[in-house]
Amino acid sequence: MKTLRDKGEEFAIDKHPAVYVSHYGSLAYSLWLNQQTIAERARLGLGVFRLPTEAEWEGAARGPEGTFEWGTSTGELSHELAHYDAEATAPVGSKPGILYGAATLSGIPEELKPYLDEKLFDMAGNVWEWTADWYGAYEMVRNGKVLEYPTGPVLGQWRVLRGGSLYSVDPGVLRAAFRNLDLPDYRGNDFGFRLAVSPGTP
Repeated sequence: MKTLRDKGEEFAIDKHPAVYVSHYGSLAYSLWLNQQTIAERARLGLGVFRLPTEAEWEGAARGPEGTFEWGTSTGELSHELAHYDAEATAPVGSKPGILYGAATLSGIPEELKPYLDEKLFDMAGNVWEWTADWYGAYEMVRNGKVLEYPTGPVLGQWRVLRGGSLYSVDPGVLRAAFRNLDLPDYRGNDFGFRLAVSPGTP
């Protein structure tokens, strides 16, 4: 019988997304990374590494104008632009359309550019990505104002995943707005994560 460690090693392929990671595992990794980079983050003026909220994830996938239904460079979906309905993960950025230039980061100080990629890869397909939010209804309005980045409930049973995966047969689940959910301790060979970094304090 294979252990989880064996499964992880079986799927540990250079340049491919990490898989078999639970929500708890992604949080543990972000804590470890924050501990390893305290001095560097302070020097560069960065905050902490963390999972993005699902609203942040969707905002990045849709691009700065919010017009892209799919997290791809053209806003359309095809096998040339996203990795889905496949048998194995693809290397990050291996398909030309996966490079999503519309979601570039603006205002990055020159000294930070070697540490941060200005473009996002694989927002549609490859692996489902854990977000920080519990699954539930969004709080869309607070004090009479529409929230730009609403968050999910404070507590819950299920965590939200976004982006679809290599096993997604229905292209509809790769839409930027599609929400998936699972228990936070679940690990799957198409479950992974991406980290965001919070702004530092001046």
